[in-house]
Amino acid sequence: MITVLVIDNNPAFLEKATSYLSSGDEIDISAVTTADDAFRMLEGRPFDVLVASYHLQNMDGIALLDRLAGLGIEMPVIFYGRHVKERTIIDAMTHGAEFVLQLGEDPKAQFLELRGLIEEIASRRHAEESLRRTAEDLRTIVTRNADAMLVLDR
Repeated sequence: MITVLVIDNNPAFLEKATSYLSSGDEIDISAVTTADDAFRMLEGRPFDVLVASYHLQNMDGIALLDRLAGLGIEMPVIFYGRHVKERTIIDAMTHGAEFVLQLGEDPKAQFLELRGLIEEIASRRHAEESLRRTAEDLRTIVTRNADAMLVLDR
């Protein structure tokens, strides 16, 4: 199950996002209208992906990324918005956003694209975490058993 936290000032958008993105059993959506509510939720449980409007009520995307980093929260962030300028996209990406999605006129297509991005990013994150744990386990085995190991070079 992929856990996603969605932040948007517009409750109607959150309702649509929850409906489109949570169809099926693969994605569990939690939705909030403010960044402060999101940070309270992040204290209580981990999420695989954060999806947020770039322009929130009390902060923009860069401030959100900076606050996440300041709290030591490492998670992929996807921003979306209408009429997002190229400079804004570049700034968001250089501050750590995974993707910035331009919203258009077809909500069904956009949510389908967003769902695909969420699945891809979460899958990559799970694979990276698994690889990190495996490397850590192997390092521990080698470190604790260095005296009993013999390396053959053929």
